[in-house]
Amino acid sequence: MAEHIYVPDEWKRIEPESLKGTIMVIGQTDSGKTTFARYLFQELCRHHQRVAFLDCDVGQSTLGLPTTMTMALSAPGDSTFPPKGETFSYFVGSTSPRGH
Repeated sequence: MAEHIYVPDEWKRIEPESLKGTIMVIGQTDSGKTTFARYLFQELCRHHQRVAFLDCDVGQSTLGLPTTMTMALSAPGDSTFPPKGETFSYFVGSTSPRGH
């Protein structure tokens, strides 16, 4: 993906080999969160054996169906997106906080 998008210098300064644990990407609407998360996922896959991508945007899902949270694991040695490893989904049932 990094070959097909503009990657800001701020993103290039991140050292994925030093990142471990949970990383949460948050920001304003239309600020590039999904693009950054995908870029970061691919960079992390180049430095770590297994990486998980958890999509919690139940209204505009990247991985799963609307109204679900979906986690996908990278396949060992593969940095493609969407991940080709195991996938798990959880049905939330609504795309708005009011629905809960």
